[in-house]
Amino acid sequence: MNMNIEPEKWAEKIAQASIEVEEKRWSNQKLKAEAEEKGLKELKKTLTGFRNSIRALNGIDGGMVKNSVTTSDDKVANITSNGKAVKSSYNLKIAQLASNHKIRYQSLNDAQVASATGSLKLKVAGKDFTIEVDKLRTLEELADAINLYANNNEIAASIYRINGQQQLVLSSHKSGKDNEIEIDPSSSPLFIGSTELSPAQNAKVTLDGIDIESDSNKLTTVPGVSIELKKETTVGTDLHFSVAPDESGTEEQTQKFVEAYNTLKSSLKSLMRSGSDSEKIERGAFAGDSALAQLDSQLYRQIYSSPGRKPLSALGITTQRDGTLSIDSKRLKESLTTDFGVLAHVFNGPEGLIKGMEKALFPFLSATKNKGNAESEPSILQQRQNSLDIQLKSVKRIEEQLKERLDKVYKDNLKKFSDVKTAMAKIQENSMSMMSMLMNR
Repeated sequence: MNMNIEPEKWAEKIAQASIEVEEKRWSNQKLKAEAEEKGLKELKKTLTGFRNSIRALNGIDGGMVKNSVTTSDDKVANITSNGKAVKSSYNLKIAQLASNHKIRYQSLNDAQVASATGSLKLKVAGKDFTIEVDKLRTLEELADAINLYANNNEIAASIYRINGQQQLVLSSHKSGKDNEIEIDPSSSPLFIGSTELSPAQNAKVTLDGIDIESDSNKLTTVPGVSIELKKETTVGTDLHFSVAPDESGTEEQTQKFVEAYNTLKSSLKSLMRSGSDSEKIERGAFAGDSALAQLDSQLYRQIYSSPGRKPLSALGITTQRDGTLSIDSKRLKESLTTDFGVLAHVFNGPEGLIKGMEKALFPFLSATKNKGNAESEPSILQQRQNSLDIQLKSVKRIEEQLKERLDKVYKDNLKKFSDVKTAMAKIQENSMSMMSMLMNR
């Protein structure tokens, strides 16, 4: 009689067989959900990256059209321009730079502060400061009291150390004549009488014969042109500068758009491909996805044509067989020569191509507010992620249930086979005993 029964082995086989079909089904569902989640993350990264890229090409300083500035002396002023500037030449005279008000208390020391009574009353840009000095003991404590004053955005107090001597210096945060530091006459006598290091004054310039006064050294008088004053001019040394189209910079911006679109197109193609077993081409995570196919179509329509603006093909930006874009540099330059602002009209502005693409991307990446409902509806990608989270949570729960069933079936069958093995061992023992008795008669 064969007594080589292995309870653990047989119990394991029966337990595995009891969950094999369900385990395989749920395992496949888990793999599918995980693959879709991976694809979803890639899609979100791709769409977000593309949106960020085109937004950067639609800003005030980063529009499609670039201009260049030439100046007679870049030490006098730093001048930049964006796509809103027009081609022109300018003449600038700088009579005075704007400056922050700065005063110094040269002889004030710790002992004087410690013995002072009353208060220090200041006014800057219409805001009053009252610093009680009775409990202060040092210049540093006085400076801290000023700097930490409630909602202080107007004045800074510093301690200078010059030749071993401490000096209190007060500075206005902003330049301009309206930001003068005023000491109230009713302040403690200790603070009456300071030395002015820098006056509170406005910048005074003459641009093409027009007098301009500004509380800052940064001027935006000319649309699309930013002027940062650095140095006063003297008679006969006026600053001359001109703004002109930057063809190279504009073509570079166009190339950035093409590269961003081609990267998006390549990623969408990979995510939506049908796949082929015979050609060993893996099926994309969003193969046959109607929403993504519609997005791809909407973006393409923005490229191909749109009412009220020229198609990109008219600018030398053409579509290839695989849906990507390429630039005909010669044709693009010819278009810019004819009408340099045409790119801004096509790409930028409220009705431009970039806004049209952002509108197509919006429901995929941004929550939508429902009329009459305080809660926003999640973006398409977030809705799908929420659905996947539910699926994966359900799969995990089923896996735990299958594990519990596996353990129970294993334990039940382990006991049965162990009992059988024990019983058979007893039978064998009794049989051997009887045979021994018969043989001894």
